[in-house]
Amino acid sequence: MGEQLKTIEGKLVVFDGGEDPKRMGLLKKSENGLVELARAKGERIYLNLTQLQTVHVP
Repeated sequence: MGEQLKTIEGKLVVFDGGEDPKRMGLLKKSENGLVELARAKGERIYLNLTQLQTVHVP
């Protein structure tokens, strides 16, 4: 999934991590098993790629 995410960097995405709530934000980058999202209020969050189940690009 990591290489596929590189093709949508810079776009708004929604991740579903199973038990975690859905995470939405601007996909900044995906590398080394981590995904960096920029949230609306400027917050940056990092998600472990192995814990993500699905990604939606609205």
